[in-house]
Amino acid sequence: MLTKTQTTAAIEIAPNGSVTAVTHINVMDGDTLVSQSASRHSINPGDDYSDQPEVVQAVCEIVQTAAVIAAYQSATA
Repeated sequence: MLTKTQTTAAIEIAPNGSVTAVTHINVMDGDTLVSQSASRHSINPGDDYSDQPEVVQAVCEIVQTAAVIAAYQSATA
């Protein structure tokens, strides 16, 4: 039986408050690894991160304060 697991492998924080999440996806057939892939995506200050895993949401809540969001928006305007 095939099973798919998705895990947050790493979380990186940039100086501007952007949070990058690295995700690993493994497809297993019993004990045999059938497929493995990785992806990364960034969440900029002010972005909606409500669909992210809890650990990524927790980091965003800590890092992306109102002051960080305001500074990011000012720098990218």
